[in-house]
Amino acid sequence: IAFGPCTLHEGISRPLSITNTGLLPIELGFLDLPKEVTVEPGKGFACLQPKQTKVFQVNLSLESPGGYDTKIKVMTERNEEYPIKLTATGQKPPLRFSEAVVRLPATSVGDRSTCTLLLSSWSNSRQTYSLDVPAGCGVSVSPKCGEVPPGVQEPLLVSFSPPGKEELAEWERCVDGDTESWHRNVRVTCFIQGYEQVGMMVDIAVCVVPAGLVVVSSEAPATAAPHVGDPGKAADDPKPAKPAKKNAPPASRKHSRKASKVEEPVQDDAAEQQPASAPPSDRGRPHLVAFGSVPALKSVERTVVLKCVRGSAYPVVLPLDPYGPFKVVKPPMAIKAGQICEVVLSFCPMNAAVYTDELVVQNGL
Repeated sequence: IAFGPCTLHEGISRPLSITNTGLLPIELGFLDLPKEVTVEPGKGFACLQPKQTKVFQVNLSLESPGGYDTKIKVMTERNEEYPIKLTATGQKPPLRFSEAVVRLPATSVGDRSTCTLLLSSWSNSRQTYSLDVPAGCGVSVSPKCGEVPPGVQEPLLVSFSPPGKEELAEWERCVDGDTESWHRNVRVTCFIQGYEQVGMMVDIAVCVVPAGLVVVSSEAPATAAPHVGDPGKAADDPKPAKPAKKNAPPASRKHSRKASKVEEPVQDDAAEQQPASAPPSDRGRPHLVAFGSVPALKSVERTVVLKCVRGSAYPVVLPLDPYGPFKVVKPPMAIKAGQICEVVLSFCPMNAAVYTDELVVQNGL
């Protein structure tokens, strides 16, 4: 069996037909296989009836480049031995994924899961690639095409949003108590100019579970903080705060059933000041963390309290804007029913402006 060029660490398969030419049934098996070779189905064991032909798949996965030459043998119950020679050439692909299998966490309908991996170049020249993702699976990869210079690692963002019910009907379904989930493996193929292709498997799952995590309270200052100072002046010598107008419009709020959105307004010297308040802890209402007016270059912290109302919760905070003034000082921890945990946020403005951001807390599984 000549496999030809084989990409390292990726399996390649060739069919092998075996026919029982005798008049009696015969049992056979592939024995003492090298670690690079597997045979399916039945792990290479079968019983053939007279004149029956069975097709086996001989799989080869090489771990080192260069020529490969070995022999495998088929043994029968009568101690007959049939040797088969295998030849192949291991090749390093011009591009390679940092992970051959990407396993994303179970994702609720309406939410999104993401991860980052690297597409590395082993070539001495620029490599052009294009990624192909099966349609309707909810998986997307960005960027889908581009060029990778020699010796460079190109970051790729893999994201997953559960598709509609029609697409989920074809997935593997599992029910565990009050949690319902669907599972599927998706192959992402990378086509490389002048080369065959390399692939990556993405393991995805969709879960539907009753809400078990709520926001109990969002800490806010009892009175308005000083205005944001001029960055050129000392932060500990801010100007006196101006009184707020009676009809000042409230800060805008948005609400999502799956996440609590946090907005932190900060006014400059000419801006109007708004009173800060913590909204009720109803699960169906939005939550606002108001830092008030903070002097430039000064850091202020606020706390959001989460509570698990059923089962167990594994809160996960999605990343904030890395270039923004808001940071997560203390992330949440896993809690059980009736327990609470805290998320501590910090705000450090660089200059006089109004800043907002969104804090999304997911209940990871």
